[in-house]
Amino acid sequence: MANMNSLKNFNIYELQQMHNLSVRSINGCVDAGLVTLYAIINYYFKHGNFTYLRRCGAKCNNELINICQYYIAKYQLT
Repeated sequence: MANMNSLKNFNIYELQQMHNLSVRSINGCVDAGLVTLYAIINYYFKHGNFTYLRRCGAKCNNELINICQYYIAKYQLT
């Protein structure tokens, strides 16, 4: 990923505060071991969405995709 060094690796609880993540999204990420922004973005690059996560429905999927797309665009990650 380009420019990943300039991106702070926020933890899931910091992301919750900054992006108003739902409790269901947080629990799904924590259960899957996706507890940092890097882990979430890497999962998104690998799978393209979060529907494979347990307890991750359409709302959670959209929340997580929106966060990924925000940081991908802001930091021009590839």
